[in-house]
Amino acid sequence: MVLNRGQTSFFSMFGFLASPCRCGSGCLDSAEVETYRGFFCGLANRLHGDYGPMGRFLVNRDATFLSLLTAAQAEERPEAEWTTCCNPLAKKRSRFQSGDHAEFAAAVTICGLTAKIRDEIEDGGRLKRPVFRAAGRVTNAWEGRATRVLDERGFPVDEVRKELARQSALETRIAAGEEDCDLASGPTRQAFGRIFEYSAVVAGREKNREATRRIGEELGDAIYWLDAVTDCEADRKQGRFNPFLDSTGAAASFGKRLEGNFRRIGEAFSALVLNRYEAVAETVLLQLTPTRALAVAGVEGGSFPESALAASSSKRKRKKRSGETKWWHHCCDSCCTPCDCCPSRGGGGSACDACDCCPCDCCNC
Repeated sequence: MVLNRGQTSFFSMFGFLASPCRCGSGCLDSAEVETYRGFFCGLANRLHGDYGPMGRFLVNRDATFLSLLTAAQAEERPEAEWTTCCNPLAKKRSRFQSGDHAEFAAAVTICGLTAKIRDEIEDGGRLKRPVFRAAGRVTNAWEGRATRVLDERGFPVDEVRKELARQSALETRIAAGEEDCDLASGPTRQAFGRIFEYSAVVAGREKNREATRRIGEELGDAIYWLDAVTDCEADRKQGRFNPFLDSTGAAASFGKRLEGNFRRIGEAFSALVLNRYEAVAETVLLQLTPTRALAVAGVEGGSFPESALAASSSKRKRKKRSGETKWWHHCCDSCCTPCDCCPSRGGGGSACDACDCCPCDCCNC
């Protein structure tokens, strides 16, 4: 019996995109980093407010970017609240937690979590199933609220669920040799396309729907294949479907596939009409994330060719910045590894993973 990857890749969204920091690498200036942190902590506060204290722990970089991208497209500037994040004794800062952008991103986060839990109950091992059943009893109420939020905005919740449910059946056919392995990412790709497309709907920027859909589709495709390559050995041991175990061609074309994903993301990004936060969105999506994706995938070279990033038509040239030599006020020293735009502190010089605690008050940063 071949177990399916199912909706695992959908939940893998919640750690795929990179995060910026104030590290002297010239990626963003202080004000732009504070903007990103305001959306990150704002989303944490929104999850807490809408779904209870435990909801806060679901905050993640990818939903943060979805919130920021939605606010960037809106006609009106998002309202900032001067408050703290998870440490009530920390210094108050500007947080973007009250707008439609945060409500939308929080609801997507909850629906993604519940999809993952159902998938683990169905396909997980004997030890995992009881744990996820217990988690499911807690999150069922959250899912109802999140679904209502999305339904009220016209988001096609049922269609996306059906699309994700199609993933398992497709993988079964591929494993049986009835479908081309290259099509394995199709359902995940389509689901991500719908999610990002609706950032334009929530923002009231209908003309951006095509471009945001294309960005989501390419991200979904990249996430599916990156998730597959990182889980290859675990899937082999568990007898779970993995496209890299079922097709030699998938591995051979992996690097070019990722390059193509980010080239097309750049092309779509250049077609977006954004009212603000363009530098932040562009840096996360087209500079930090491609490099991080290569590091995760273990693709030789450490960065994508310039052609993969050149499609982004930035509307302003960045000035070389100096004086930004601090980390998150040494937040990373105490709780996590350095952020995605920083070299390794150990002297290795490679881009490294950034955990989600960096841009928040839990570190007094």
